Amino acid sequence: MRGGIVDNPKEILLCAIAEDDIGPHLERIYTLVEQRLANRIIEYAAYLGEDAVMQTLKSEIVNYDLPPLRAQRLIDQIERQHQLARMLLGNLPVIATNVALFNGEACHYDGSVQVLVAGDLLEGRLLLTSQRILILATAGGLTSAWAQCRAVEMMERSLVLVTATHNAMIMCSDPQYVATLIAAARHRYVPQAAPTPIRQGKRLG
Repeated sequence: MRGGIVDNPKEILLCAIAEDDIGPHLERIYTLVEQRLANRIIEYAAYLGEDAVMQTLKSEIVNYDLPPLRAQRLIDQIERQHQLARMLLGNLPVIATNVALFNGEACHYDGSVQVLVAGDLLEGRLLLTSQRILILATAGGLTSAWAQCRAVEMMERSLVLVTATHNAMIMCSDPQYVATLIAAARHRYVPQAAPTPIRQGKRLG
C-alpha cells in the first residue's frame, strides 16, 4: 500500500485547504477522496478477513481527517467487507435457533424469507446449518444437503439458489450476506468443491 491506500489524498486536501477560495470546492474534494478510498477498500476486500489489514485500513481512514459522517461510512464499509471476507475464509457465525436440529448440527443463519420455487411463492424461514439448507414454510419448503448445492447467484434484491433438485429465488433483507454465507458454507462442508460462484461476487461490496 505504497503512499497510503490512495495516492496522497491527505496532501490533496491540505494543499486545497490552503487556498483562499476553497470553501465552494471543499465538499467536492471530500467526495473525491471518499470515493477513491471506498474503491481501494473494495480492491483489498479479499484480504480484509485478516484483522491486521482491517485495522490498518481503519487507521488510514482516521488519519485523513475527513468529516465524521464520511469517515464513518468508510469504517462501516471496512467492517462489512471484514465480515464477508471472514466467512469466505471459513469463519462461519453460529447462532441460536428455536428450530429442532440434529444432534451436533450448528445453525449459521435463521431469517424470514420469501421463496419462489417451482412457480410457488412461499413465505417462511431460511436456515443454513452445518449440514443442510432448510426452507420452512406452512405451504411446503425444501431441504438440501450441502453436497447437493450447485451454485448461488446474487441478484440486486434477491439470490438464486441452485441445488440438485430445485432452483429457488430467495428474497430476504440482506441477499449479499446470505449468498456469501451459502458460498462459504458449501466450500467448508464440501471441501472437494470449488468455491461457489457468486454473481457480482469477485468484489464483496
